[in-house]
Amino acid sequence: MICTFLTRYELMQSCGTDSTVNLWFASTSAGDELPSESLVESPTQRVNPLLNTYSDFEDSVYGLAWSSREPWIFASLSYDGRVVVESVKPLLSKR
Repeated sequence: MICTFLTRYELMQSCGTDSTVNLWFASTSAGDELPSESLVESPTQRVNPLLNTYSDFEDSVYGLAWSSREPWIFASLSYDGRVVVESVKPLLSKR
């Protein structure tokens, strides 16, 4: 079961009862493009849409939020009481 979806630029997050947060490549809509460069080099290039899985929790994850100040930072919240803050920027620089 998935509880939340969040999108930013070409990224989407999902979370749910499996105690994980997944970071995905997603299609962009008009006006929602990256400020400087695209995450995918070519529109015809095939990529695995799952970029990363975060498994920092022991219970269902029910909250996600992108930072309003730093575009590559997000926080997630679980029923086990943990709040985890992560940066996706290191993942994007490897691609």
